[in-house]
Amino acid sequence: MNPGVTRNTSLYHNVFRSVAGSYSQAAKNLVSDGYATDLTYGQN
Repeated sequence: MNPGVTRNTSLYHNVFRSVAGSYSQAAKNLVSDGYATDLTYGQN
C-alpha cells in the first residue's frame, strides 16, 4: 500500500504507523477519512 494506491499517493496516508501511531488511531482515521463503510469500525 505504501506509497499509496496507483495515481493517489495520499490514499491511506493517515493509516500509516508513522502518522497514526497506534492501531486504534489508524482505525479511527479509516472512519474519519471515509474509507470504512462501518461507522462504528473505529470504536473500541
